[in-house]
Amino acid sequence: MSAGGDGAAGRFFLRPATRGLTKQLLMETPILYVKRGCPYCKTAKDFLDRKQISYREIEVTSVPAEMKNLEKISGQKKTPTLVWEGDVLANFGVEELEPFLAKHSAN
Repeated sequence: MSAGGDGAAGRFFLRPATRGLTKQLLMETPILYVKRGCPYCKTAKDFLDRKQISYREIEVTSVPAEMKNLEKISGQKKTPTLVWEGDVLANFGVEELEPFLAKHSAN
């Protein structure tokens, strides 16, 4: 699978996450933005769980403020989106997640 949620096959974004996050959050636990019922989000969560990588999950479907925060941080509304140590990986599949985790010494 190389596509993230919302049907945007093969598209993902990697950009610095400096807007909307405190310095403490930028350096600590990864934040995974998900949507209820998103199969790509489930795959991402299962992969992170198998790798025993702790993360904070934020479900954006039912919380408009979190959806706005996701858009502010990543410039889009697609999920899954992972924010870690100042980097954003948005609308990704496992193929994009593995090198992202390697960069953060978690793979």
